Amino acid sequence: MSTSAYYAWLKAPHDDDNKRQDQKLAEKMRQIFTDNKQCFGSRRLENHLQKQEL
Repeated sequence: MSTSAYYAWLKAPHDDDNKRQDQKLAEKMRQIFTDNKQCFGSRRLENHLQKQEL
């Protein structure tokens, strides 16, 4: 392994950050789903999330 690759790996964000982001997204998705009488499909859920982020 090259030295530069090792130091790049050290500076890279850890998986814990990704797990926290995934958990937040999953919670947001659950909330949207329950708020809409549990009738949103994947496409409508995705569209709703995209509109919220804008």
